[in-house]
Amino acid sequence: MTQGPLSTELPPEPGDAEARLRLLRDRLEIALRATNDGLWDWDLIEDKVYFSPRFRELLGYDDEQAFHQDFVLRSSLHPDDRDAAAGDIDRHVHGDGPPLDRVYRLRCRDQRYRWFHGRGRVLRGPDGRAQHFAGAITDVTERMAAEEALRASEQRFRELTELSADWFWEQDADLRFTRMIGHTADNMITTPAQHIGLYRWDLPHVDMSDEVWQRHREQLQRHEPFRDFEIRRLDNKGRLTVLHTSGKPVFDAHGTFIGYHGVGRNVTSLHLAETRRSELEEQLRESQKMEAVGTLAGGIAHDFNNILGAIFGHLQLARHALGDEHPVADHLDQIDRSAQRARALVQQILTFSRRGGDQQTRHAQALHPLVAETLSLLRATLPAGVALDYTPPEEPVQAVVNADQLHQMLMNLCINGWHALDGQAGRVTIALRQVELDRRAASRLGKLPPGAYAQLTVSDNGCGMDEATRSRVFEPFFTTRPVGQGTGLGLAVVHGIVAAHRGAIGVRSKPGRGSSFTVHLPANEPEGMVPAPTSQPGGVAQGRGQHVLYIDDDEVMMVMVEGLLQSIGYRATVHGRPAKAVAAVRAKPQAFDVVVTDFNMPGMSGLDVVREIAAIRPDLPVIISSGYLSDELRAEAALFGVVELMAKENSVLELPLRLHRVLNPSAAE
Repeated sequence: MTQGPLSTELPPEPGDAEARLRLLRDRLEIALRATNDGLWDWDLIEDKVYFSPRFRELLGYDDEQAFHQDFVLRSSLHPDDRDAAAGDIDRHVHGDGPPLDRVYRLRCRDQRYRWFHGRGRVLRGPDGRAQHFAGAITDVTERMAAEEALRASEQRFRELTELSADWFWEQDADLRFTRMIGHTADNMITTPAQHIGLYRWDLPHVDMSDEVWQRHREQLQRHEPFRDFEIRRLDNKGRLTVLHTSGKPVFDAHGTFIGYHGVGRNVTSLHLAETRRSELEEQLRESQKMEAVGTLAGGIAHDFNNILGAIFGHLQLARHALGDEHPVADHLDQIDRSAQRARALVQQILTFSRRGGDQQTRHAQALHPLVAETLSLLRATLPAGVALDYTPPEEPVQAVVNADQLHQMLMNLCINGWHALDGQAGRVTIALRQVELDRRAASRLGKLPPGAYAQLTVSDNGCGMDEATRSRVFEPFFTTRPVGQGTGLGLAVVHGIVAAHRGAIGVRSKPGRGSSFTVHLPANEPEGMVPAPTSQPGGVAQGRGQHVLYIDDDEVMMVMVEGLLQSIGYRATVHGRPAKAVAAVRAKPQAFDVVVTDFNMPGMSGLDVVREIAAIRPDLPVIISSGYLSDELRAEAALFGVVELMAKENSVLELPLRLHRVLNPSAAE
């Protein structure tokens, strides 16, 4: 800003010099007040400083006395600005520097700093001697804040531009590329020179039909804007790259179309993330569906086991009462065989629902002998036109498995492949190998931890499946075979076995191109797995009048077990309500020799019964029976001191043996 009429020398006309100076100062202050500036005048001879009222106002002072008490220029300068501003003033006063023209911060009355633009010049007398140093200040705080905001905004823009994966392009009226900005080999695979002069559809692309390009050309010829047009290409390593491009038509001042301007972006990572999210959502839906169906199936199977336990029990009682020579013995045998088939079916349902697997019978073992044994049995049952191909792995392959369940799983998968051939000649191929899954690969397969796994693949060249069939293939009772030619449990059981083994199973299939099922099973035992306690062999033994307290909410089981116990020499007290049974023990703690209780009962579980009885009489042994014996139940039972666990459907066969073992521990040894 200029200094107006302020000159570098005092007026030469005669008169009082001080009066002339005051006149000039007053004139200058009038001019500066119009510009909102504050004035100062430093008398270098007398070492006195004059500050205009506006100067004081800019620093927040309305009291001249307070201003003169508080304000000292050097100490009021911001510490970061003090040396530079003071140095400029000193050099100019001593004739060694230009006039003051600097932006600096001054401390105001409220102790906050504000930005000021200071301008000052030395006034010299006729002899060249410096007499006054006068100048003005302008409050530029808002301007400095705006400039700082602008600098920050520009910096952010520069940083975002550097980090952006976008590129900008231009096309002429013929729709040929004329310019590329920000285009790199990383985000566009090809170089800018390979684009110039070409149409977009002339560049390499994959999985894009002629119809897609035709629609895009027609859109461009209509001079329409477009957004996120997707282009698929392969990079130099053969990996899919997905690009999105958007464009807007450009017209000149006369409305004539002159081309397109647009932007492009590499969205491969986003595409992969969306694909992965869709896969995870599908896995979650599938997991939730299978879990819901499994829970329903397990509950039904548990209820069936209660019924089967009663059937087997009453069969045993009927045989005992009638003898083998009775005319109805053959009918009882037929009932027994039918019940056995029903029990096998229920066991398959429990296996699917993850309740039939017994972790304590699984251990790390070589898989090749198990696979070879299963296939040798299977070859004898397959038609001559079905080839069963298996090449033993070159390296040993192990997994933590239950051998019987692995046999069943492999048999079911191979039989499924055979049925997929639909009576035609074909091939079922089995492959076995050890693999190491990193965190990413394990996550893709499901909720698996990374580590070593055995990979078992069963493939066929049969009819294959469409997506609708593939999505339901592991559902229980779902089958594509005609009515009466399958239960629909084969692959459901496989799914249950794999889940119980903490593994994963996947399927790839297309109509007419066969199917491939891949199973991953952990190669090493997880922490906490313990060997199964071995059962002591023993036969049915008669009781000697010992008193058994039996608890079950199923009336049919109560009647059957009461009759069974009495028939083999025990005294029996039965209760359908756990609370009443506990009350009976509390009333006569020494009246009972052993307690047998169901696990799943309303109001109080079998473990609750164990806890209550232990508080009354800790040495009273308790046996728990259940329609399914899960790993969790085994662990909790051991923790509470349960002496025996028994499958409820096997009560007739197992209960006499277990009672004998509990009541005669020396004989069991």
